[in-house]
Order: sequence, then structure tokens, then C-alpha cells
Amino acid sequence: MKTNPQLLPLFKRCVASLVIVFTVASCANATFNFTDVARPEGAQPNAEQRQANFASGFGERHTIDAAKVCGGADKVASVDVNQSFMDAVIATVTLGIYTPLSARVFCK
Repeated sequence: MKTNPQLLPLFKRCVASLVIVFTVASCANATFNFTDVARPEGAQPNAEQRQANFASGFGERHTIDAAKVCGGADKVASVDVNQSFMDAVIATVTLGIYTPLSARVFCK
């Protein structure tokens, strides 16, 4: 069976577009606030932990002891879990085999 050479550039553009869409769409952020006061914009985290997940994190659990980082549970302002753009690119390139995340703890 012979393929049409005119369809090859169209196919490549479609594949490239899908990769870009899935990479951009896979960025994620979850914030858990433990106070009514909003965290100031640009605040620096008191601790940051990179979390390596495999098979898209299926069945994995990671913990970060925010109370220990802040010196007590009453001093924890918020905890963020983030998958950045670069994390999403790495996850896409590895087809979800390796999916890195970042966890950050902010204290009062």
C-alpha cells in the first residue's frame, strides 16, 4: 500500500499540535489553605520537596510534614502541590512513566 506524500506534512502538524495541547493541558496546581488570610503574592515557601511519581503516580502516596516544617500545626498557612510546565513536558516525553511534582509548605 502506497501512502500519499501530501498527507505526511498534515499528519506531522496534527501530531505536533496534539503533543502541545496535552503538554499545556496537563499543568496542575492544588492549594490547601489552613488560614482565612490570603498568602501574599510572591511569598517564598518555607520548604519545597520534589516528588517523583512513576506510571503517572498511580497508587503512589507522598507525604510532607507541614507541622514539623512550620514548628506546629497552628503555624501552617498553606500547602501547594504543583505540576509545572517543565514537569508536564517531562511527563509527556516519558509517556507518563515519570511524572514529577513539587510540594511547597508556607508558614504563617
